[in-house]
Order: sequence, then C-alpha cells, then structure tokens
Amino acid sequence: MHETNTILIAIDHGYGQIKTPNFVFPTGVQPCFGTPAFEADVLEWMTRRYIIGIGHKEVRVDKTADEDFRLLTMAAMAKELARKGIRKAVVYLALGLPLDWAGDQKEKFRNYMRNPYELFFTFNGIEYEVEIADVLIYPQGFAAVAHRLDEFRGMNMLCDIGHGTMSVMFINAGKPMAGKVYTELMGVHQCVKAMRDAVMKSFHASLEDAQIEDFLRNDNAEIPEKVKQVMTVTAKDYVSRIMGKLGEHGFDPQMMKLHLMGGGMWLVKKFGDLTVQEAIHEGSILLNTDISASAKGYEMIARNTLRDRGVVV
Repeated sequence: MHETNTILIAIDHGYGQIKTPNFVFPTGVQPCFGTPAFEADVLEWMTRRYIIGIGHKEVRVDKTADEDFRLLTMAAMAKELARKGIRKAVVYLALGLPLDWAGDQKEKFRNYMRNPYELFFTFNGIEYEVEIADVLIYPQGFAAVAHRLDEFRGMNMLCDIGHGTMSVMFINAGKPMAGKVYTELMGVHQCVKAMRDAVMKSFHASLEDAQIEDFLRNDNAEIPEKVKQVMTVTAKDYVSRIMGKLGEHGFDPQMMKLHLMGGGMWLVKKFGDLTVQEAIHEGSILLNTDISASAKGYEMIARNTLRDRGVVV
C-alpha cells in the first residue's frame, strides 16, 4: 500500500462498549444476511457482512478466541478514518488490556491485531484500505491517568470497572506499586445477569438490555415500580460486593483515595450505601466520568512513543 496517510487510532476494547477518543458503540457483532430492517452500522469483510453495535460481547478472558474484536476494530478504525475524510491509511493502533493481563497476553493480542496486517473492508458502504504498521498495547485504567501521576499524592487505589472485568492497582506518591495489581471478573455484566435472574424469579418476566440500560442511567425509567425495587436491591448488592472486594485488596478510605472509572463507576455513584456516598462527598472516592479516558490515554502515550521513534502521526 502507498503511504498516503499515516494515522494513530486508539481503541479501548470493552466487553460492553468499544471506545475511541471520539466514538462509543456497543461491543456487538451479528452476521448480516440481506438488508437490515433498520438503520445499522454494516461491515463487509472477506465476502461476509456483519451488523456492528447490536448487543454485547460474551465475556472471555482471551479476547483473541474469535474474530469479533478484529471486526469491531475495523469498525472503530472506519469511524475514526471517516471523521478525517480518509479512506486509505497506514495505521498505528494503540490498544489496552486489563492491568495484570497485559504482560501475559500482550504479544498474543498484538499478533491477533496484526494478522492480517493489510485490511480491505467496507463500512456503511464506504471502502477502506488499511495497513497496520504496528500495535502498541498499554494497561487499561492506568493509561487514563499516566499523564497526571504527579496529582496522585500519598496512597491511591485506581479501579476501572468495565462490563467484563474490574482492574485494580495501587499508586503511591505518583508511582505504580509492583505486585499490587489485580483483575477480577466482577464487571457490570454480573450485575446485569443478577438483575435478570432476580426479576425472572420474582415476576417470571424477562428484562431487555434497553430496559436495564434505561434503569441504570435514568431515575424515571419506564419500568413497573415493583420491578425497579427488585433491580435496585440487586444493584445495591452488586456495589456492596464491589466495595467488599476492594476492601479485601486493601482499600481504606481513611488512609487513601479511591479513583473510580469505567461504566461500573456510575453504579457505585448511584447505588452505593451511605458510607460510599459520604466518601464521594468528602473526596476520598473520586469519579472519572469520561468513558473514553483509557482510549485517550492510549493515544497520548502512543503518540509520545512514536515520536521517540521518529514517526509523526
């Protein structure tokens, strides 16, 4: 491929949502046969068509187990390229993995994203030609704060609660603490599953994804009050278990600050008990509400890395 454009694209591959610095869409992939009944993002690659952004990705420790994250990466690249009016580019990808998975899975994930390194695909009717020049991988969560570590005075716990996992690390006086990094399979999907189970048990009724999202985001969700009461109890129990697990890992609100980010942060804010609410009010629990914070962090770190290599993006 002729090097017509060289561009850096950062992507945060969540199990619930794909985030770039400029776009967020659900981590869903469905095969597409014929024309979709409703407007949708459609990816065409290797003679096959897929609807992107419907539903959520099944939580698996190994993100290379199938083609889905490769397809979602193409969709994310297409959105960022379209934003710049680019159809043909040499791309450097800046990606992330959960904190203590990054070391073990880094090369496998990197190879997965580079094979094939030349991609010819169509997204929403527009053809793209992409050459993957390199894949740079960073720890999730930490990348979001790496540029402002000087603000982390004293002892701090960083907690990124995503759809599939919860990543935890300690930062002391602006420096990450080796050996104090943890990843738990306690993502928001566990809360969602518990809600479905509780509502089915109590009312023999099923909850749709849209109803759950409406409930989690809005105080006036269009759901029967008795159902919302059960969902609220379930959400509070989930947050209690999250805080209990953080306590097991050493969180002490009297001795340190807790920095929360990721989609689960909103559940802690909304359904945390009085102790949690007081900690938020007093500033011992701090909330990062930027859902694209990790993707922006990958982009910032990767840009510096590539600049040191003499690559201008």
